[in-house]
Amino acid sequence: MNESYINTQIIKSLFKSRYKIIGITMVFCGLSAIITLLTPKKYSAEGVVYPTSSNNINEVTANPEFGFELQADKLIQLFDSQEMQSKIITQYNLVDYYELDSSSIDWKHKLNKYYRRDFTFSRTKYLSIVVNATTKDPYLSANIVNTMISYVDTVRQNIFFENVLSLKASLYKQVTIHQKNVDSLLKAINENIGKETKSPLAESNLNKINFAKQTGKMNTGDAVIANAIINNYSIELENTINEYKLALGQLNLYKTELAKVQKTLSLPFPSIYKVKMAEVDLKKVSPSLFINLVYAILAGLLFSITYITIKHNWSRIKASLTE
Repeated sequence: MNESYINTQIIKSLFKSRYKIIGITMVFCGLSAIITLLTPKKYSAEGVVYPTSSNNINEVTANPEFGFELQADKLIQLFDSQEMQSKIITQYNLVDYYELDSSSIDWKHKLNKYYRRDFTFSRTKYLSIVVNATTKDPYLSANIVNTMISYVDTVRQNIFFENVLSLKASLYKQVTIHQKNVDSLLKAINENIGKETKSPLAESNLNKINFAKQTGKMNTGDAVIANAIINNYSIELENTINEYKLALGQLNLYKTELAKVQKTLSLPFPSIYKVKMAEVDLKKVSPSLFINLVYAILAGLLFSITYITIKHNWSRIKASLTE
């Protein structure tokens, strides 16, 4: 029995069973329609934002460009952060929305899985961020997206100022330590008693102090140093003065950095660029009756044709298996 004959017999068998194939396919379509009607409808909402190029309001104002790829990726991470997730879950009571039993051992795992399925963040080719939410309520979807867009600045600010405040505390500690050292050296200079003498170094220091006085740039301890040089100059005093100047320079550096940090804390925090806030869309995104019917037709045809083909060739298949 050649292959051509077998194929012809199969085609004839399928043609004879065409009404059965159609019937099975219709059953699949009916089941698909019922399942589609019983499946809860899902509604989607989305918003579009751009990141700022900096967290410094002065830089953003001077150069109001949107952020680049790096800033966009960082902003996606903030939208997808644990703080944002906790905010949305708590505010919209998603544990009840997903009908989860908090006494179950895997309820948190399911909550995270459903959350990541229904709330997504993506970067477009224009480097904007699309925030999307899909829920069973169109108003809920829009509200969640808008809450995320509004709250992400708080997440940014919390992370940014946590680091800035940590830096401020470190700088303040260094200023305190160096201030004590400077005060101690200045006190030693004031109390230093040595043999009065003339020295080129002494004259040089006095000239520098007098110049600073004339230009209005005297440091706090310059008057004490001048008095000590005039009345009680010694090599030990000169060494102490040099040590004092070095310590004062370090103190001023820390004070300058601390002033910058304090200025940063006093400035308003720049917000992301809100291009599009979410609006309520009453058109469902799933389930799709058309798509499900297409799948049902394909599945019905595949099942019925396979079944009829196997049934027609069953005796030959059975014989080959018993050989």
